[in-house]
Amino acid sequence: MEIEIRRIGKGKYVRANTARRLAVFFAEQLSRETPGVKWETISVVFVGDLQMRELYKRYFGMNDVSDVISFAYRPMPLSKGVQRDGEIIVNVERALKLNDSRLQKIDGWSSDKELALYLAHGFDHLAGYDDSDSAGRRRMRARELRWLRKASCLGMLAGLIRTTSAVHEKSLENGGD
Repeated sequence: MEIEIRRIGKGKYVRANTARRLAVFFAEQLSRETPGVKWETISVVFVGDLQMRELYKRYFGMNDVSDVISFAYRPMPLSKGVQRDGEIIVNVERALKLNDSRLQKIDGWSSDKELALYLAHGFDHLAGYDDSDSAGRRRMRARELRWLRKASCLGMLAGLIRTTSAVHEKSLENGGD
């Protein structure tokens, strides 16, 4: 499986190598959750609010901002393989904003962990899991937090976002993207 990392807008503040290691780890978890599915390429794109709003409007018809959007592409009908491709679009700016509000009250939580949670959530959606009802949300969150605990034990969550406070201050000065 190939993992591609792209950074656009506020996404440029994500450390690509750290993000790639974490994405590979989540992809391995995804493969365990969906053993019958073979993933060829998963693209992870880190963006800010502006790009996320544009994408959300284009694909869902709503003028809104989300933390993550996932797309799983099934193989072409006449292709020989059964491999799928996937795309996960993650909002870096949202992780920075949330860290300053409710998340500072949670001991040990950070923008890095919040962003890693969004990435895990995107992989969870690629596996076909749905959070449209409370039971689905609980199952997904439990799985994602389990993945985060494993990644944390391996030292994969620190340093995902470069100079978080400087990035956030600049974001506030510019009023977002």
